Amino acid sequence: MNNPTEKITKLTLVRHGTTEWMEQGITHGHLDAPLSKRGLGEAQATADLLRGRPYDAFYCSPSGRAMQTAQIIGASVQLQPTPLNGLMEHHFGVLEGQPILWTPNRAQLRKELILGWFVPVWKGGESFSVMYRRVRGALAQVVRQHSGGKVLLVSHHGVINVILRTISKRPFSLFKIPPAGVVEIEMDGKGGGAILSDVKIAF
Repeated sequence: MNNPTEKITKLTLVRHGTTEWMEQGITHGHLDAPLSKRGLGEAQATADLLRGRPYDAFYCSPSGRAMQTAQIIGASVQLQPTPLNGLMEHHFGVLEGQPILWTPNRAQLRKELILGWFVPVWKGGESFSVMYRRVRGALAQVVRQHSGGKVLLVSHHGVINVILRTISKRPFSLFKIPPAGVVEIEMDGKGGGAILSDVKIAF
């Protein structure tokens, strides 16, 4: 990142707004739920924050909640979001559409991250290695196509965590991204990067 001739791509990462399922404590994954009234307000607040900023490209997860958030933001930045499958949330298998009943502590999550790297932790879901390759592949594609530019991405908590873990080299940390939260990063063409925003880390 210190080579002055190296092109640096700046990315603005946005999590989708609060959904009806989030308020009800239900797991999403690849399943979906619309933004709640609160989520619509969060998305609009982020749209107002980003209003008028120049971006060379705008991508989002094809999930409805991300697309809904992206459409609201798109009106402020005068761009239409392009769906990118690699930005979809982690597939949680049989847990999707079910109440969130388990909140792991640090040791439990670390164990699940290690074991889940090889096999899906949840029946019918993605292993962490599959999800990481998918997200990092999409990110590399975006950086390659828009080298030296400014890109806006609307996605999910899990996806943004993969990106931040990769950049920070903290594979077992949990970054706390609020609904419709914004994180600014920069990346070079070799996979190196830096987190420019002050992001809270749970552990």
